[in-house]
Formats: sequence, structure tokens, C-alpha cells
Amino acid sequence: MKVLWNIISIVFLCAVCDASSLKTYYMNTAGNVITLPSASSGKKSSGILKSHEKVSYDTSNRTLTITAPYGLVASIRLLDLRPRCQDVLKLYEPSHLSNEISACNQFTYRSREEDVYERKKVYASSGTLIVMFSHTRGGSTFPYDGFQLTFTSVRNYPCGSHEFQCNNFKCISEKLTCDGHNHCGDSSDQFDCSRKMISPGKIIGIICGVVFLVIAAVCGCYIIGKRRMKNQTETTLIHQPAYPATYPQTAPYYPPPPPYTQVHNNLNYR
Repeated sequence: MKVLWNIISIVFLCAVCDASSLKTYYMNTAGNVITLPSASSGKKSSGILKSHEKVSYDTSNRTLTITAPYGLVASIRLLDLRPRCQDVLKLYEPSHLSNEISACNQFTYRSREEDVYERKKVYASSGTLIVMFSHTRGGSTFPYDGFQLTFTSVRNYPCGSHEFQCNNFKCISEKLTCDGHNHCGDSSDQFDCSRKMISPGKIIGIICGVVFLVIAAVCGCYIIGKRRMKNQTETTLIHQPAYPATYPQTAPYYPPPPPYTQVHNNLNYR
């Protein structure tokens, strides 16, 4: 029964979960190019890029290109780099090198910057973004967490029926709102989340999940009831006596033994 309940829970969660969960890429294993679909395609048009997958990252210089059909917005979420700019993160567009963003820890101590909505460092490009993570010297990178940024495929106004219009007149997929990531670039996709209406897809998923849960519960109760009836039947058969509760009244008649005096007299005459 416990296994059945676990299966029901997993299926129900999968039915009601939001399909907009972001895919995570790592700088050292993502390859050379990441291509995003358009915001209006209905596919996952955003992702998370981290500096490394393991506890400490290697100190080799790496470059990654992110492309999208119309435009990109990159928002730095975390910066935990080694002091004195031993690690440098650069974001730039090949055609606009003057708009480069360079981030590093200039202090002699650890400076870990984390922003929930990534409002501090945002880069917008026309469709191609270069991410470069370079190191001026080797050495241990433990326990620094490196960097983490969110990149999103966007396009300019007017927005489609399945898109969200940002305050800066950029359009993103409606599935990316209110997830804690700054996809628009101005965090407008994270405002008024308490009033966010449930999408029709979510409603259908919830209804299907509830119906499946009810059917599974009914089937479970039916199976339990059948097992209890079977156990009661087996118990009755096992404890039923193999002989009648009372002796039959038609038992054969046996004559009573002779009187004691007759037996005693017979013994004396011998």
C-alpha cells in the first residue's frame, strides 16, 4: 500500500508541476554554444549557467556562446569569486564590445554577492551573447562558488498571446513569470505574483491529477476490502472443528454392566 501511495504522489506532482523549470548548464561541460528557441515557441526559452558542477572549479579559461532568434537578457544571480580579481567573468556581444560587463572580486577578502532577482548586473544583447570566465592565476578555488546567471530568450513588443509583456517592452514566455529569476531585465516579471492567475494548462493538470488520485484511492479501498474478506474466509475455514459439536442421538445401545452383587457371588462360589 505504501508503494501504491508513493506512485500516486509522484504522478500527482508531475501532473500539477509547472513545465517552466529551468535547465542548468555548467561552464565546464556545456560545450561551446547554447541555442535557445523563441519566447513564443512554447518551449523552454531560458536557462541557468553556473561556473562549475563540482565543489571547486578548474582554473582554465573558458568561453561560451549563447544565441537566440531575437534577443537575450542575462542576469547575474551569484558572484563568489576569488579575491584580487583572480577570477573574471565577462559578458559581451561581438558587435558591441563597448557594452561589455566585467565582474570580479577586487577586494583582498571574500565578497559573496547574491541577489534574489538579479537586479545588480543585467546584460541585454540582440541575439548573441559571449560568456567568458578567465583566471589570472592558478590555485585552489575551494570553497568559492564561482558565478551563476540566468539567460532568457526575449523579443521586442508587441507580445503574442502566450507571452508576458515586461515593463521595458520586452516579451518573454508567460511560463517564466514569478519563478524568482529576472527574465525581463527589470524584474517586472516577478511583480504581483500573489495575483497571478493559474493558467489553463495548470488547471487541466490539477483536474487530471485529482481524478487520477480519486480513482487510485477507490481502487486501493476495493483491493483492501477484498483482501480482508479473503482473510476472514480463510480464518473461518482453519478454525472450523472437524467433528460435530454434539454426539448423535442415534448412537448404538450398549447394555449396562451386571450388578455388583452378582459379580461378587459368582466369585465366592468358585
